[in-house]
Amino acid sequence: MKIIIIPCLVLGAILSLVLVCQAEFVYVGHEGLNPFISAYSVASDGTLTSIGSFAAGNVPFSVAVNPVAKVLYVVNEGDNNVLTYSIASDGTLTLIGASDTGTSPESVAVDPTGKFVYVTNLGEPAASRSTALLPMGR
Repeated sequence: MKIIIIPCLVLGAILSLVLVCQAEFVYVGHEGLNPFISAYSVASDGTLTSIGSFAAGNVPFSVAVNPVAKVLYVVNEGDNNVLTYSIASDGTLTLIGASDTGTSPESVAVDPTGKFVYVTNLGEPAASRSTALLPMGR
């Protein structure tokens, strides 16, 4: 097994990492003064090459990919939303829009068919913590 280290070259922390579509790309959420998503292409030996970085909302806590629609979802805990990006064939991201969630979203997951996106909200009162179901058209 080869272990790849992703350096954190900015003030802040790496919050989430996702490997995409037959290991073509890796996307990493970074928090800090200027939160962002870093993107990497993956070589056949596992070596990462930076594609670039893309603006993210406030505290990009979790990332997930819809491999069917070639879309990246980024949970922004501080903004109480999920940003949706289209993934180009070269791995670059284009912001499509944002969907509101409950208070303090923590995690995002896409079902294997690509039809549903689930977001958990930590900040809701314990009796009413929720999972949001986002429409896939975005």
